[in-house]
Amino acid sequence: MPNPRLPTNGALTEGPGLSYRCRRTPPGRSEDTTRRRQAFVLVVMVSLALWPGRAWADKPERLPIPTEDLSIPAGACPFPVSFHVVTNNEHTITWSDAEGNPIRTIIQGQVVLEITNTATGTSVTRNVSGPGTITYADILFVGRGSQLFFFFPNELGPGTPGSMFINRGRVVEFLGTPRKIISQTGQQEDLCATLSVSGRG
Repeated sequence: MPNPRLPTNGALTEGPGLSYRCRRTPPGRSEDTTRRRQAFVLVVMVSLALWPGRAWADKPERLPIPTEDLSIPAGACPFPVSFHVVTNNEHTITWSDAEGNPIRTIIQGQVVLEITNTATGTSVTRNVSGPGTITYADILFVGRGSQLFFFFPNELGPGTPGSMFINRGRVVEFLGTPRKIISQTGQQEDLCATLSVSGRG
């Protein structure tokens, strides 16, 4: 089986964590935005990236997670949002079986983002470093600490609304199709509400 590509952390890619297939561009989102979203690597993880490579059962592979700034249209929030990378030294550590198929990936390191409502200029800076773990047999992402997620309408199933939040605690997400947040503990910050207030936070 070919190694599945990990789009990125939390929500700043085509989907938090693991995706075994290419996803269609949601209505109203340009192909350019989708490509930039796929390239933006965080554990929102948020929102994780595993670049193709060889990792053997007796030798885990460590890879840096590159990042770039990103802007997304309204949908996750009622307004467009931009993400500026202030700090990033995240990396993945992946264990694979003898055939090179990934078994488990740990995502760790520090990521700090400046998140801006580009319609008003309201901006906040948040540490969304995680860490997190992906297990491939059950297609689960388990995040701890501060994790950033955003979802466009219908991404968590038909009729589900858009959302953008930071979970500070523990979150378990099924990364299949459709994705699903199985459990969520700790404190949640609704970033759409935070960014709706004038000023900086």
